[in-house]
Amino acid sequence: MKNSDYPGRLAAPLVLSLVGPLISGCLGAKQSGASHAVQIHLDTGTGAKRSSKKFVHRESGTRPDGRGEIVKETKRTYGANRRMMFACILALLFFGSGPLFAQTPYGDEHFDGTFTVPIWHTDNFGPLQWVSDGVVNGAVRLEACASPSSSGHCTTSTSSYGQETAVSTNKNTHSGYVCGSGTNPKSDCTAVGDGVGQQEETWYRFHIRLAPGFAATPGTQNALFEFHVDQRTEADAKANGGVTAYSTIIDIKADGPSCSGSPAWCGTPGTNPRLFLQVPGGPTSCGTACQKRIYPFPSNSLLINHWYDMVLHMVWSPTQGSVQWWVDGQKMVDVATPTEYVRSDGTWSYATGLGLYNYRHWASWPSSVDGDEFIWGPSAASIGFGTPTSTGSQPLPPTAVTSGGSVASQLSTWSTPSSAGVTSYNVYRSSAFRWPLQQSRLFSDY
Repeated sequence: MKNSDYPGRLAAPLVLSLVGPLISGCLGAKQSGASHAVQIHLDTGTGAKRSSKKFVHRESGTRPDGRGEIVKETKRTYGANRRMMFACILALLFFGSGPLFAQTPYGDEHFDGTFTVPIWHTDNFGPLQWVSDGVVNGAVRLEACASPSSSGHCTTSTSSYGQETAVSTNKNTHSGYVCGSGTNPKSDCTAVGDGVGQQEETWYRFHIRLAPGFAATPGTQNALFEFHVDQRTEADAKANGGVTAYSTIIDIKADGPSCSGSPAWCGTPGTNPRLFLQVPGGPTSCGTACQKRIYPFPSNSLLINHWYDMVLHMVWSPTQGSVQWWVDGQKMVDVATPTEYVRSDGTWSYATGLGLYNYRHWASWPSSVDGDEFIWGPSAASIGFGTPTSTGSQPLPPTAVTSGGSVASQLSTWSTPSSAGVTSYNVYRSSAFRWPLQQSRLFSDY
């Protein structure tokens, strides 16, 4: 991946004053003679249609490439501004291939052998390790050493629950914290543990690789990324709901018997590992009904020695929250769901910080997780991510898959003509998105 793929390594954007007069002229330009003003509806793949009323077509009919529906509205305009129209066309051709004004990211870190932004910290597990074969240049390596027994740990950990290795930051993460709230607030918007939350929309992008030899511990204690919930909400949930207030995490689940001891120690790696996203939120008093929601990958789908490109689009809110999750360019999750808790006093929770983790049970084998190119900002463009849209092609649907009873098994196969331009199907269960299924691939649900 090239350096230019990341906004943190780009030159400054074009100045608005250079193109502002041109844009104004385009909007006000009129061409002599009759023209057909048309409206194009593009199917974005979400069922909604997006309209654009800035397209002028000289003839009636549909677009040559078959994308969208053209509704003709005949209109006569008069004028003699052909040169301005020509300049507009040139401007559209020049700027049409990408965003004109990229917003500035809130923060970015390249992990090229050191912290380039002095807001990151470790959890006192020892000196950081660095590798040279990152996504762009170097990358940080989070090592977990092997412990010989439940009582013989190979290192210390700030967690009483398991073995934690991490790099994290709590400064200006834009994860719902109201800057300046709480006891002894910081002037630089470093989140404190007893503040209040708010609705906020932020995009996050980072890269994670499970290093060669990685093996997950059985269960769900294999965290790779975390937005840590604030301490005030944790205390409120225990006092009013009697439950744990969870954090938003990307984790690995693996099958196998539970590890013994307290804290747990594992002598055998788990099997069938797969990624999952955990999103908590809702009233702290609701008990187990709204603690957290899990969005898993299929069993045994985890890739080792592969750089995962992760993008999270978070709307932080307990009432208007939503989450979108892309992995290697594929949208895996797109849900409206609470992303913050509502405390008993009516205030909202927030994330005190974010970080990359190798957080597992104590185990008899070593494992390493690599992280690189972390960036967050107010928009997809600010983190160098483009959200592709569908061409609107309608594939042939598969034969309906039905089942009866509590356990059922059925094999369904189908295909679609190559001329339809279909690259994948989205698999749903009870209207809930499960998996993007590539052609000539198998999918099992359970």
